Amino acid sequence: MGDSRRAGRTSAEPAEWRRDATTAAAAYQELRRRLGQRLVEEEQTSDTCDPHSDAYHLAAKDPSLHRLLLDVVRGEPDQGIALSPVFAVIEGEDPALSRLALDVLEPGSREQLMAEQRARDVVLVRAAAAGDASSGEPADTWSPWAQRRACRTATDLQVLDLLGSNGFSRDVRAKATERARGRRKEAAAQL
Repeated sequence: MGDSRRAGRTSAEPAEWRRDATTAAAAYQELRRRLGQRLVEEEQTSDTCDPHSDAYHLAAKDPSLHRLLLDVVRGEPDQGIALSPVFAVIEGEDPALSRLALDVLEPGSREQLMAEQRARDVVLVRAAAAGDASSGEPADTWSPWAQRRACRTATDLQVLDLLGSNGFSRDVRAKATERARGRRKEAAAQL
């Protein structure tokens, strides 16, 4: 997006959303310090073009660094690069951080909309894994990401049966059918 269009949109942004390069730079230095030797080793073997990608990748794998990672990516000028770490936090186990992650990306941007969709998908997949997805939208209307996850983690037989017959891909249908069969065998064995 051109600078003139971005500048024109700045006044419409909520006051709480500002890209703060100074704070992000300090957070990045702290992230590098905490990653230490792991980052040095990753950078030696990596073929990424973005110098921050290796740090983002490692920090995304470590939930203890997720809050700091959000501080760093809030200053990331490339929203596409910021999206992957935001997804990692959204998919993590801390619901409060997941909500904060949605505020890191530029409001109304394509990336923020994608992050909001991922957050909805995570809720659906977790409900299916807990055996309680009946109140949500039908599983065969879920995003491909949610269907791929649910066919591996769902305990809700209604979800698995629907994905087994109407999943978006042959692989999802096969895995959901196999998982439903396994869940039924487990249930029969417990009787």
